[in-house]
Amino acid sequence: MDLNDTPEQAEYRARSRAWLEQNRHEAPPRSGSYEDEGYTDARRAWQRRLAQAGLAGVTWPQEFGGQGLGPIEQVTVNQEISRAEVPGILDVIGIGMLGPCLIAHGSEEQKSRHLGPMLYGDEVWCQLFSEPGAGSDLAAVQTHARQGDDRSWTLNGQKVWTTNAQFASFGLLLARTDADVPKHKGMTMF
Repeated sequence: MDLNDTPEQAEYRARSRAWLEQNRHEAPPRSGSYEDEGYTDARRAWQRRLAQAGLAGVTWPQEFGGQGLGPIEQVTVNQEISRAEVPGILDVIGIGMLGPCLIAHGSEEQKSRHLGPMLYGDEVWCQLFSEPGAGSDLAAVQTHARQGDDRSWTLNGQKVWTTNAQFASFGLLLARTDADVPKHKGMTMF
């Protein structure tokens, strides 16, 4: 197996590396505390710059602000970000998890409303998966969601781990919607 870059991949790597080298002086520190004044805003601004340069949402279709490239190019960007010793995107949950779900399954209204602000770091998403007694075992999730006649949802349960909640605008929550089906099938993402 040849793990070397193809000529096209090498060209993409060189472009990514050059941009990062030219702009790294504007990056916030790679490590810091979100409790430090201004750190979260600096990370949001850096994600915006990465998105404008095409280095965030690399695999997202172009119509949604991405580059429409593949996982190899995403790995290349991650490698070059690490090499440049700058932080990556702030909203890994939104860009890496929720964005692709919305692109594949969301309504046009949801895509229009959420994808741009997500890509540019204006709105960050937190992850609401873990529960007491369930940890990260999604089959053990006990939070239930019931849909009312008006199509709205009522949630009943408890979450204990909310990655990125301290600066998130929205949350990605998993809840059980049908107690009569096997645990791996009666789950809905909110």
